[in-house]
Amino acid sequence: VSSYRNIAVGSGRLGINLAGNYTFQNELVGGWEGVKRTPVLIANNQQIYNQTQESMLTTSRPKFKFILGGDLTFNKWGFNLNNTLFGPTTFNNADLNDNLYIDFKTKMVTDLAITYSMTTKASIQLSVQNLFNVMPEFMIKAHNAAGRAILADEQLVKDEISYITFNGRYPVITYDGSHFSQMGTTFLAQFNYKF
Repeated sequence: VSSYRNIAVGSGRLGINLAGNYTFQNELVGGWEGVKRTPVLIANNQQIYNQTQESMLTTSRPKFKFILGGDLTFNKWGFNLNNTLFGPTTFNNADLNDNLYIDFKTKMVTDLAITYSMTTKASIQLSVQNLFNVMPEFMIKAHNAAGRAILADEQLVKDEISYITFNGRYPVITYDGSHFSQMGTTFLAQFNYKF
């Protein structure tokens, strides 16, 4: 995290910030197959943990994430602009063939907030999250040769897409990938009062 504040811009003040992280390694030691099961689960050939849950804890988190933002205050006005870069992620959807996985591309989302301070205690803020309506993009990829064989068959690919999108109802993110939270532009108006 790095920031530089109180830069004079006319009669206003500008602050610039940069924050980010890069993940070198995030994995479950032994993989999901190594999670211990009770005798009842073993007898019924059941799992309490699978590759979808492993994805939720490990690969579904962006490989990197960086935020570059700026705050400008001018008299009673405040402006905040943030650009968030989400790195690539992979995901093993529950209904996707075990030989396949989802690969989400790197995307940048821009958020804007405008604040007007009516008094020292009361302010109004209007914000737009995901200003440019950036949506996730994904591709189905293969873990192995069996997965590559599925991807070579157009009808099998259509079937897999149908499985992971609830027959097309979640075509942007896949229904298991809903935790990515890049779902269109959001407008928000707030009134704040400090007690």
